[in-house]
Parts: sequence; structure tokens; C-alpha cells
Amino acid sequence: MRKLHKIVLILFASILLVLKVNSQTNVLIKSIYFETAKFELTSESKSTLDILLDSIKTFQSYKLFIKGNTDNIGDSVFNKKLSEQRVLATKNYFISKNVSSSVFTTSAFGEEKPIGDNTTEIGKQKNRRVDITVSFSRIIPIDSSLFLPSIFELYKKTERKPQEFCINNSRDTSLRCEKGTIIYIKANAFKISNSCKSSCVTIKVKEDFFKSDMILDNLSTTSNGKIIETQGMIYTEAKDCNENKISLIRGKDLVVFLPTDSIRNDAKIFQGNRRPHDSIMNWTVSNNSVLTNFTLAELNCCADWLGCGGVKKCKFFFCKIRRFFNNIFSNKPSRVLTRPEPPKEMLPKCQKLEELYKKYGVLSLQGLVDAINKPLLDSFGVKSVVELQDTLQKLNTYKIELSYLNKTLSYNDFKYYVFNTSKLGWSNVDCFADIKPDQMVKLKVNLKAANNIDCKIVFKNRKFVIPASKESKKYEFDKIPKGEEIWIIAIKYDDGKPYLSMQETTVEDKIVDVDFKLLTLEELKEKLKVLD
Repeated sequence: MRKLHKIVLILFASILLVLKVNSQTNVLIKSIYFETAKFELTSESKSTLDILLDSIKTFQSYKLFIKGNTDNIGDSVFNKKLSEQRVLATKNYFISKNVSSSVFTTSAFGEEKPIGDNTTEIGKQKNRRVDITVSFSRIIPIDSSLFLPSIFELYKKTERKPQEFCINNSRDTSLRCEKGTIIYIKANAFKISNSCKSSCVTIKVKEDFFKSDMILDNLSTTSNGKIIETQGMIYTEAKDCNENKISLIRGKDLVVFLPTDSIRNDAKIFQGNRRPHDSIMNWTVSNNSVLTNFTLAELNCCADWLGCGGVKKCKFFFCKIRRFFNNIFSNKPSRVLTRPEPPKEMLPKCQKLEELYKKYGVLSLQGLVDAINKPLLDSFGVKSVVELQDTLQKLNTYKIELSYLNKTLSYNDFKYYVFNTSKLGWSNVDCFADIKPDQMVKLKVNLKAANNIDCKIVFKNRKFVIPASKESKKYEFDKIPKGEEIWIIAIKYDDGKPYLSMQETTVEDKIVDVDFKLLTLEELKEKLKVLD
């Protein structure tokens, strides 16, 4: 009897301990930053808030404390009002994401509580901020890094190995990646310790252009729940001689030349961050600019029409670029007056080029090229396309033989997306999908959600890879375009072995079954190649 009483006491104490752990209050603190005299949220700030939003979904209860601040530029009364506007913008963003207005406590301090030195630009940037404190309790203590579902053990085995380059940090460097991407790295782009000054910096790069690669790397194409269509993904990472990750120095952006066989005028640059509770990749629009342009063949024909001459005799891509620029700068007024008519099929494109004159407020092709290339000129620290060409010549890339997705393209037809990025990690050239609400349906999968299973759909005729939702305890896909041909890809990791189900279907408001088959890792990778 005494022994039974002791067991009951131990069980009671254990229950009290569990209740104490489960009701424990935790604090999470994040800050977002603003441009001078502005209160609009940047894409980077929204990304930080989205990560917070993902986290609070796992909280049993929480309170949000939002505190606004400014630097000391301007009148103190103006700064107090500005800090209030920054707080309101932050609060409204949370409310727009279905957070109850009852959980907020707000305050605005203007310039009264700086944490940085207002005599320096860096210090002022630190002071232009909103601090967000989340006081919360969880139903179960969750550390996403410790409690990742076992499916991620499989993804660790399937993820593709990056290319590695060893570069001299003190020199300008141009990397040619295996799928045609070119990355320009400025001299002294990385801050490294004295002990590593004489050693190389290791750069890791992954190019994800194939849908099968995206599945193996656990990637998808959504931005805050909206479908986006990828034009190409790239991952960059840098480490010093001690294997420590290092970041880019301010003002030393990477310049990325991403190959493509077609240009989308609505393309944007997105930065990727994994959601903390389920590791799904979420893409958010970056402030970096995308440079799109005409093919060299189009430029060649339209240049004659607009009076700058052709570029037909160069063999290599960068040589053609150089000739094109040279022809621009040797332009003679008499040639403009003659203005030969382009072929009829080219006339709309040439007229489009002429319309760009008006858009950019320029009177010559030289001025247009400078205006369009301004983000790129700024990235290289030059003021004109002539200087840019001199810089490109130093990159030793004249004889690059270009290929893209196993297709060899003529140099006349080859194109690039060009963008600069101040952050390493995942970047993606994407376009928001143009899908009307009445075209969207919900597709359900007859598969119970589990920690060792992942489910995605891959579109056959579009570059969409969509992750499933688990909110109904079964996998489902909401708001996807009906009538599209797709693959439903389900991957299971059980007892250290991979299983795969690939079901071909058409998007309808229906339930689809799965059929798992045991495979080796190599068989899994080979099976997925059909997606490409």
C-alpha cells in the first residue's frame, strides 16, 4: 500500500511538472528597420514578420508588444509621429494576417531611446526600428531545430551537393557555374579574420533549374501563400579557412548573371527563407533589381533601325556585347537620318525599344542602355557602359560556351537575368502566377499527414512546385488552377528507407489516392527525372 502511495505521489509530481513546463512563459524578440523618414515596411521587414507569424501558430497563447523608434534627424515632434506610424504599419501587417487586435500593446518613443550612435550612418540605421516582443506559452515546448520531422533526415541524403570554388578575397573574381550561371565577386567582398587573410575563401553554389532538383532539395514555389513561377533558383554560401560562414561586406553585392532561354518582363528577384515550424521554403520579393534585355539578334536589327549599327561579326557572347557597345558610342547622326526599315516581324520589337526612350526620358540608345543598366553599373561601381565593358573584359569570359537546361543556344538567342544581391543564401527569379479566383479549386490527397511524409504537386506545363497543407490532418492543396496536368509527389521515409508515390492527374476538386513503392536513393533520384 505504501509502495502504491509512493507511485501515486510520483505520478502527481510528474503531472505538476508537465503542467509547469507547458504553461511556462517564453519571450521572443525581433526588430525590423526602416528607411530615413519613412514608415513603409520593406520586403526584408515583411519577411521577418512572416517568420514571426509562422512561429506564433505553434503558441498556445501570446501577447505582442510593439515599440517604435527613430534616429535624431529632424524635429522631435515629427520623429514621435513617425515612430507612431511605424508601430501602426507593423500592427496593421499582423492584423492583415489574421492576428487579433486584442493581443497588442504599443508604444512610440521617437528619438528618445537610441541603441546606436546617431553621429554615424550605421548607428542611425539601428535606431530607425520597431522592436517586437512576443510573450508566449506553448502547448508543448517546441524547438524546431530539435524536433524536425524524420522526412528531413531523408532530404539531408537527397539534397544535391553544391559546386565549390576557392577564391582569393583580395581580387575581383568571376565564377562560371556548371549550368551557365556567372557570379561576379568584387575584391575584398568578405570580412575575414587575420588568421585567414592568406587563405582562400570557399564559395559554394547550387543552381536549381530542374523540377526534380527542386524536389530533392526540398524547394517549392510559393511566396506567402501565393503561387510563383520560377525562372531559376541559386544558392550561395561562403566560408573562411576555419569553416566559419561569412557574409558580404556592405556595398559589395554579388552580381549574378542567371541564364534563361526566355525573358519575362514581370520577373522579380525573391529571397528564400525556410519557415521555422515546417521547413517549407518561403520566397519574399527582394528590393534588388532584375535587368532584362533584348536578345543580341533583336538588338542587332533594331540598332540598325535606330542608327547604331550591327554586331553580326563577333563569335562569342561577350565579344558581341563589346561590339554592340562600341557601335553605340561610334554612332553618327547621319545614320539616324537614314533609318532603314527593319523586317516586318521585327518592327513591333523595335517600336517597343523606341518606346523605352520615352519611358526612361532619353534621346539616344546610349542613354537608354545607361538607364536600363544603372543597377548593374552601380553594382560594378562604374558610371558608364564603356567603363562596364572594360570591367567585363577583365573577367576573362569572352570564350564562354553557353548552355542552358541541356540545350545549346546560339549566341544571338542567348539571354540573361542580371541582378545584384547583398545577401548569400537562396535567390530566385520568379513571376507571380496570373490565376483568376474562379479558376482555383481545392485538391485533396487521401493520405494522413505524418512527420515522415512530404507531399507536393508538380505542374507539367508550368514551373510550379507547390507544397501541401496539413491543416485538415490530411494533405491538401488549396487555391490551385483547375484543369492543369500535374504530378502528385509523395515521399515517405520509413525505417531508414525511402518510398515514392507519383500520381499523374488533372487538377479538379477531388480526392486522389497514393501508391507508395520502396526504392533505393538512386532509384528515387532516377524516377524523379521524369518531372523534367
